Amino acid sequence: MRNAEKTLRGGFTSIRDMGHSGQSVFAVRDAINDGLIEGPRMQAAGELIRPTGGELAGWMQEEIEQALHVAAICDGPADCGRAVRASIALGADTIKVATKGDLAADSPSQFALEELIAIREAAHRKGVRVTASGFSTDSINLPLAAGFDGVVHGTYSDTETFELLRENKAWFIPTLLAARVVREMAEDPDSRRSDAWREENLSIYHGMVASFRAAMDAGVQIAFGTDAGWRPHGENAEQLEQMVELGMTPHDALLSATAHAAAAIGWDSEIGAIEPDKYADILVLKGNPLEQITLTRTPLAVIKGGSVVVDNRDD
Repeated sequence: MRNAEKTLRGGFTSIRDMGHSGQSVFAVRDAINDGLIEGPRMQAAGELIRPTGGELAGWMQEEIEQALHVAAICDGPADCGRAVRASIALGADTIKVATKGDLAADSPSQFALEELIAIREAAHRKGVRVTASGFSTDSINLPLAAGFDGVVHGTYSDTETFELLRENKAWFIPTLLAARVVREMAEDPDSRRSDAWREENLSIYHGMVASFRAAMDAGVQIAFGTDAGWRPHGENAEQLEQMVELGMTPHDALLSATAHAAAAIGWDSEIGAIEPDKYADILVLKGNPLEQITLTRTPLAVIKGGSVVVDNRDD
């Protein structure tokens, strides 16, 4: 609840929570919608769809996972379709799939193509979008080949990635801010991390930066996403500054976090632009962000649905 409030006060009036252990995130989303607490409009995936023994298996001890009957764990096409339906029944209004098995560039996807197709079919049958969490090239490209709506991280993308993104009109969502944080951790001389850990995470940073620049050159659809939590919640706008530093125009960076992000989550008929019949979500800044993108980090006022939720103006 506190993080939701911080996110709204940081200028983000609508978000997509792409992974949460347990079901409390659904209660937070519903409480915001009911006006009981302050926060952004929210889509929530809940538990990530993942295979038995795969990545994220260590979120909880095995006996606890078994006791809780985590519905998102699945094996085989039929079971993976069930996992999607179970997640939606629990409250998910978007589906995220952990296709990456680890952080290496050459690791295979955790799921086979047939399983990914079953996941996509089950989600789309319910009118719900499905996004992959992919680091390695295979864990990025295989879900795109299965018809997924987008990929988050996209660390080690290649030419095929951008061809699939264009072919499927899917969204590329690089989490550059998280990559910046792990680079800072890897470069910290006082950190007690191992040399192998430092090398791996520096590779992740440089891989994601290279993929982001290649995606811009390829002209694919890029939406804003930060993997929030690596920086304190509410500081999401730092990534806009980072995107500009890496070569994106301020105009395109702002579009990635407004109209393009709205389209990526399927809410572009309601949010993402100041237009008739859309929610009056407005960020009031001290100057022109097209000239100084850093202004987005310190909004003077935040208006959500026509209501002023933050007002730091002097007059």
